[in-house]
Amino acid sequence: MMTTVKSEVCPSAREVCMFISQYSAWLYGCGATCIRLEKNVQRIAAAYGTRVELSIMPRHIHVSVWDNRSEDAVTAVVSVRCVPVSFDMNTRLSELSWAIADGRIGFEDAHAEMADIVEGDSQNEWLVLLLASVANASFCRLFGGDAVAMVVVFIATLAGYYLKQILLDKGWDVRAVF
Repeated sequence: MMTTVKSEVCPSAREVCMFISQYSAWLYGCGATCIRLEKNVQRIAAAYGTRVELSIMPRHIHVSVWDNRSEDAVTAVVSVRCVPVSFDMNTRLSELSWAIADGRIGFEDAHAEMADIVEGDSQNEWLVLLLASVANASFCRLFGGDAVAMVVVFIATLAGYYLKQILLDKGWDVRAVF
């Protein structure tokens, strides 16, 4: 059983709901699974003396938070953030949920930490493009491809991944791009 965060002032159900809704939008947007999202959010809610229910849709998350002390309830619907899949952001947001649950970070500091995580996640698009192309060419060789096949796979990956980056930058729906 999780312990409640020891702080001078416990956040209200509304504050917890707003934090969890934004947290959920970023975590799901960066590629977390629904199960990871649910576990992390449950962990955060329990730490703040609340309980939470989530409805996860492809483009929106519906968050309802109940205060265990007063039975006050708050609901928010938030759009999933359209960001590239980022295992770094995914991991750092998950670590944030553990820091909250373990009482190592207060509510205001959790806000600041989340802002730092989501603003500081930048990847060099050109490096990712190059490394994805090299990785696919390497897989081609690993599965019996010759030098010509590796070059074809490298160029095809380079072109396809570059097109994906362009379409995502123009705001296309991720499902349509893939």
